[in-house]
Amino acid sequence: MPLSRRAAHPRALLLLMLALLAGTPAWAAQVEAFSPQGTVKAMRQVAVRFSEPMVTFGDPGQGMPFDVDCPVEGSGRWADHRNWVYDFPSDLPGGVKCSFSTREGLRSLAGEPVESARFSFSTGGPAIVESLPYEQSQIEEQQAFILALDAPVDTASVLEHAWCDADGIEERIGVRLIDGKDRASILESQRFFVDRLLQARVRAGELRDLAGAAPDVQALRAAAVERLPLVVLRCARRLPAQSTMRLVWGEGIRSQSGVATEATQALEYNVRPPFTATFSCQRAARDGGCLPFLPMSLKLSAPIARAVAQKAVLRGPESSYPSRLSDEDGEWVTSIEFDGPFPEDAQFRLELPGDIRDDAGRRLANQSRFPLQVRTDH
Repeated sequence: MPLSRRAAHPRALLLLMLALLAGTPAWAAQVEAFSPQGTVKAMRQVAVRFSEPMVTFGDPGQGMPFDVDCPVEGSGRWADHRNWVYDFPSDLPGGVKCSFSTREGLRSLAGEPVESARFSFSTGGPAIVESLPYEQSQIEEQQAFILALDAPVDTASVLEHAWCDADGIEERIGVRLIDGKDRASILESQRFFVDRLLQARVRAGELRDLAGAAPDVQALRAAAVERLPLVVLRCARRLPAQSTMRLVWGEGIRSQSGVATEATQALEYNVRPPFTATFSCQRAARDGGCLPFLPMSLKLSAPIARAVAQKAVLRGPESSYPSRLSDEDGEWVTSIEFDGPFPEDAQFRLELPGDIRDDAGRRLANQSRFPLQVRTDH
């Protein structure tokens, strides 16, 4: 190959590269940072930084650099010549998707085009922000749970992706939604919890559109409660007594806007022990009889109605001893006492009413032990 042709090759390559570069736009500016992105909770501001000055500091003349697609309206402003922020009036609820696209023809302060870009974020699917009963508390075997969410939920997706699990039960336990009159009754019974949620909404400037929308205060409150993102549910089967259980809010639960949860939440509780009655008295020896000059008592693991407790009686060989209840216990009691003195070396029979049930309607688990035979010491 001639020397002249070998020498021309690098030069031709250089000219080709220059020609290609000449046909490629050189972006003078771009979005250097955009926050937030992805899934984020409890946010109220978007922050953007450009690589080049966009406005003269103190002069908002450039206006909005983005086309905003978001169900919640906010307002944008230039914090300085490179930084722009977009503020929402309050923390965004769950189930919101927003996208920000650089406006067509956007230019820097120097007049150079800004590279087009699109950014998006979501506040995620509906999450549990508060629950009743509170986590780690003791619950009933058929407990109703009130879940306060950060977004209205697609209830069908709750049935698909929420479940309970409990010690002693290997498979997942589905959930049942409570609605209608039962739901209204449960919410009314926990009025303090619901009213606190309503007050928080009012302080946040929400529910204003309900003013004057109902004929009276009660109707207005009922309308406001319906606007709260609340779910009331139970596990689909009775939970084992004295077990640890979890209420699982799984991935895939959707808001009414269609945004689904991407992570699992789990609330842990302790199921209360079985409803039992335990007799006790003071004894001089471990296997001896009850001391006749001291009271005998019956301890209940769960409250029973006072009227039912008053029917308990201790029958002796010559007379009966009525139950004594503390005035401090109110309408529900967990302790019954029988005052002596009692005859020495005598046999007694502790009788309980056959319809004894606790505050959850449970029958006495050790009912077969009663009537209970008791003996005093000599």
